[in-house]
Amino acid sequence: MVTLRTAVLTASVALASAAAAQEAYELNDNEVAAIQRAVTLQLKDPDSAKFGPIKAVPFPGVKEGGVILACGLVNAKNGFGGYAGETPFVGVLATYRQTGEAEFVVRQIAGTETDSATVISYCKSQGIR
Repeated sequence: MVTLRTAVLTASVALASAAAAQEAYELNDNEVAAIQRAVTLQLKDPDSAKFGPIKAVPFPGVKEGGVILACGLVNAKNGFGGYAGETPFVGVLATYRQTGEAEFVVRQIAGTETDSATVISYCKSQGIR
């Protein structure tokens, strides 16, 4: 597990690198669950999370499969107990080839309008629409 975590964190650091638009990647149920689990851990009220679409592409520059760039939307309750609205997030998903276990590292969950624009712009630049 340490090796996968190291690989995911290394890939996450490289997230800001520019790359050409990628072809869409179809997430399986296990991968979606890993993404949702990691994102909910970052929220003030994890039990309130409602997910919108989550889209993915192969991670830029990685020739072999197993490392995916994922972007999505989450709506959860804020500190005042009200839903904050759909908030974009981005991160890196890696899957063990032998076990199929997936792990997602959240790179950013937007907290402001500027953050939202940045996350959405980055995802679009990587071919995620």
